[in-house]
Amino acid sequence: PQTSSMYALYVNLDGLKDMGCETPDSWDAIVVTAGKIRMQGPGGHSIALSEKSEIAKAYLSIYFSSNSDMYQFNSQAGVGLLKVIEDMSRTGSINSECINFNQKDVTHQFINGETMMMIADSSQALEINKSKVKFNWQIIPLPDVHGGSGESRTLIVGESIGISSDENIEKTMEFLEFVRKDENVEKTAVLYGGFPVKTSIYDKMKEEKSYLIPDRFFEGGFDPVSLTPYFSWIDITESIQKNLITLVSRQKDAVAVADVLQQEIRASRVSG
Repeated sequence: PQTSSMYALYVNLDGLKDMGCETPDSWDAIVVTAGKIRMQGPGGHSIALSEKSEIAKAYLSIYFSSNSDMYQFNSQAGVGLLKVIEDMSRTGSINSECINFNQKDVTHQFINGETMMMIADSSQALEINKSKVKFNWQIIPLPDVHGGSGESRTLIVGESIGISSDENIEKTMEFLEFVRKDENVEKTAVLYGGFPVKTSIYDKMKEEKSYLIPDRFFEGGFDPVSLTPYFSWIDITESIQKNLITLVSRQKDAVAVADVLQQEIRASRVSG
């Protein structure tokens, strides 16, 4: 891994106060607050759906904050999360044009006061600070769909470098030694908008005296999204994006989408 970040709820504190709203601390409160804001003009909440990886990481961050896992997409928590998105879409609190937005688009809407809340990764705080906005804003841990904070179960995401066993291993290791230098990790973090990681799989590999990551490194429930021998990240991102678009465009309801996610992602686990 080269960079790390996490998804959170960004709130325009001044905007909410001007509209008579308090900072939401639950998904029910987010839905109600977004609806009140929408009735007064600006977008209540914004979400980015145009980039598969972005929406998948955002959705899974909320999903895991509710103590769910990759086996239960149609569980009570999974359906509850989708109903939140469905409700905000139905009331217009989420702009139907979100299918054309990426994360930077949503951040610019937040900076320009066009939306009062957004879910984005922590790197977007750098963009907001660089823009020197005039309003007070805050980052809040994603709430648990069941109620309360999911802070202790936040999903860490970021940019990683993979190694192919078919390539020139010695040259590959030389490259890893180069990119893992502190100054190059810093440059990568700036380039991709994340934060430098302080530990590395490369170090783990050196400890194991092996060019390949040992199987036991992935045991014990280690970050399911990284389990590429067992899950296909490409299949997962495509399924999440496609099904959330059908939900936001009201082609299917939350229960139907949860069932399709369960079927498709479980299938990707078998084939991946």
